[in-house]
Amino acid sequence: MRALIKKILKEEISGRHPDKQQKLYDYIVKEVVNSIQIKPHYITYENIDAMLDDGMFDSEITSIVNNPSWGWQKDDDMLYTHESSPQEMSIWLAKSKASKQMMDIFVKEGKYRQLRTSNGSPLMAPDAGWVSTIPDYHLITPDLPVKIDFSLWYNPFNSSHYPHDLRKSGFETPLIIYLRNIYGIVSIEEFEKLFTMIKKGLVDRIKDLGIILDNDKKPTKYLYETVIDDFVGFTKNELGLGDDFSVELDNDGEELETLASYDIEDNKVRVLSKNRSIPDIIRSIAHELVHHKQNQKGELTGDEEEGADGSPQENEANAKAGEIVRKFGRENPEVYDL
Repeated sequence: MRALIKKILKEEISGRHPDKQQKLYDYIVKEVVNSIQIKPHYITYENIDAMLDDGMFDSEITSIVNNPSWGWQKDDDMLYTHESSPQEMSIWLAKSKASKQMMDIFVKEGKYRQLRTSNGSPLMAPDAGWVSTIPDYHLITPDLPVKIDFSLWYNPFNSSHYPHDLRKSGFETPLIIYLRNIYGIVSIEEFEKLFTMIKKGLVDRIKDLGIILDNDKKPTKYLYETVIDDFVGFTKNELGLGDDFSVELDNDGEELETLASYDIEDNKVRVLSKNRSIPDIIRSIAHELVHHKQNQKGELTGDEEEGADGSPQENEANAKAGEIVRKFGRENPEVYDL
């Protein structure tokens, strides 16, 4: 039946009528996309050395130990120290310690679990190893006469999957051969259109499975959060604040009427983080924490006039926030690279 449908469709577009041509395109895209099997695969790291043999992990951990925001410093001899461990160490030992710290976070978040003994008990050795709870995916086409074969690797640092091995020999070239031999597609223009349609159809199918794709190289979520935590602590010291406040980042913003807000009743700062740079976010945090300081001093009553542009409270918050951000930026210049 499939061969008959293909024959009819090929005959229909012999005159290259646009409607019939699009009908063939739609059929091809559906056949290819639905023929791709998406198989989960769970990764096991027997120990930290095995984990750092993974290029993705090694790259992320190397970035961490070379960024002061994570508390790491290195001297001219390339020896590393951490704020919680003043002893000097090699790059490999530094990455091992950072890896253990990171895996502890991932285990708490449920992205990995420690390897267990045959009776189900966690292995208690400090470097016992881990197994992923969120799979990678292997994409193959066993039902097509050509081999399409690539993977979606899970990146726990930004909670998304990225395509691996999506090179010409694994995806584009097999499609060219298939479209030429089965459907008689030979023109570059037709292939490029079909390739775009197939790629979109595959991406839509992957997203329907709840898989988040990442094709960008962004700063890790943890580095991002560490900078925010460091800045909140920095601002707390600059303003002489106690511990009677909280800062909450909102990545949605549906409940926020402005980029940031401060509640004088529960001392909660809420800041929109979606699609905003780190410098913008920390400036908003500083601004709202100045309002918290004003509240502590009895200078806020909750009247709308206090939040109006040009009010004494707003002028002070703007000026002091700018001062704090500039001072933090001088001590942490890497913040402007995030």
